[in-house]
Amino acid sequence: MKIPALFYLAAFASLFVLAVNGEARTWTRAKDNKKIEADFVKAEGDKVTINMKGKEMTLAVSVFSKEDQEFIAAQGKKGAAKGKESTAGLKGDPKVMPEGATSVVLSGAHLCCSKCQKKMEKAVERYDDVKLDFDKSAGTVTFDGESGQAVEDALFKVHEAGFYGTTDHARLKMKKPGGSKKEVEELSVVGMHVCCGKCEKAIKAALKDVKGLDAHTLEKGKSSFNVTGKVSAAEINKALNGVGLNARTVTVPK
Repeated sequence: MKIPALFYLAAFASLFVLAVNGEARTWTRAKDNKKIEADFVKAEGDKVTINMKGKEMTLAVSVFSKEDQEFIAAQGKKGAAKGKESTAGLKGDPKVMPEGATSVVLSGAHLCCSKCQKKMEKAVERYDDVKLDFDKSAGTVTFDGESGQAVEDALFKVHEAGFYGTTDHARLKMKKPGGSKKEVEELSVVGMHVCCGKCEKAIKAALKDVKGLDAHTLEKGKSSFNVTGKVSAAEINKALNGVGLNARTVTVPK
């Protein structure tokens, strides 16, 4: 999306206020003071990623006002500090993509049956440079790749296919749970893996623990469903990730 189009959306006064680290935030474009409202996602160098109504966009920090730039810098420092804590004890440098043969172990992904395993294998079947080794007793999947980039690409595809887990590598990891913290009355959950009764049971157990959720339309074999109550996308994503599954998107129905 081009920047002018992005800020044109600010003209609509009906835009929902999204939460940024638990607080509503309005962003201001430096050159003309036009405003939008979106989540802060991450800051890397001279780039910042924001999430507006479920869509992530990466822009130059210089696009925003001085106040926004100071906020971005502060968030970047917090992220760096958290990053050091979260990578403690993991192999690899969190800032360096491994070169050459790379092996990463994924733990905690939901693999209750052969269909789950086949779904994960299918997600990476076009990657000839990555092989998966499933250890059912340990509940792990080892990604053996010809390079770190190959393994990262495979992890992304597995995540996109509806799975979530933690790795033993500081650089090669699945994306952390995200989404707006704003509570709404209804959400659509899309891109789930629900191949059997065990998958359905795991998801229902996860949803049961989501505070404020009143009802859902989950059915076995269907990859999408709605939830109602007073819930946020962030809480839904966190709950699903907790049982080794991932939704491709969690959005407010139109």
